[in-house]
Amino acid sequence: MLLYKYKVYLFLVLLASCSSDQKNFSFSVDFQSGSLFKSQALFLNNLSKTESRGEIESLIAEQDWILYYSIKYEKDKKVSISIENKVPIFILNDKYYVDKNFSTFKYDNSNLGFIKVFSPIDEIKNAKTLIDFFEILDNKYMPNLIEYSYTSGWIASNEKTRISMGKILSNDKLIRLEETINYLNQNTKIPSMIDVRYKDGIAINYGE
Repeated sequence: MLLYKYKVYLFLVLLASCSSDQKNFSFSVDFQSGSLFKSQALFLNNLSKTESRGEIESLIAEQDWILYYSIKYEKDKKVSISIENKVPIFILNDKYYVDKNFSTFKYDNSNLGFIKVFSPIDEIKNAKTLIDFFEILDNKYMPNLIEYSYTSGWIASNEKTRISMGKILSNDKLIRLEETINYLNQNTKIPSMIDVRYKDGIAINYGE
């Protein structure tokens, strides 16, 4: 499940109110892209403990998931904050989220169904190429795991099918794979393995 595929249209406003102590602030926080991540909840909790403008702005600056924000200080220590967060398209090496601009930010273990990618960071553009490719095809072959190794190259897999792409993601391979998947869609049986590494054709295995 990709977050950018079914955009969150809910304009969600979360309130984080501090104690009645007059030293503290009262916050209205608007997450324009929705509130789905554990890091956002942690941010609200820490925000409620701040006691100065400097602390507020330092805390915001520490959040690597924030793309843009605006802040407005009002009377009676009321603070309005509008935040647009980065929207991940996959998880890299169980350490980072990666967005459409290839910006990385800390993976907070939120279980939202993003594809997991295990590869060197300098290969993430190829990972996105694969994700974009599968996005336009039948979801039966949408991987939940994409791996790259220097020996086997790219492997995309889900619970039913493992697809071996090799080290180079050429247009020819992607075209042949698309044609193969279109052909397989006429068959109700889903193969357990598709191997696109061969120059002369594609290997398909229906075994377990």
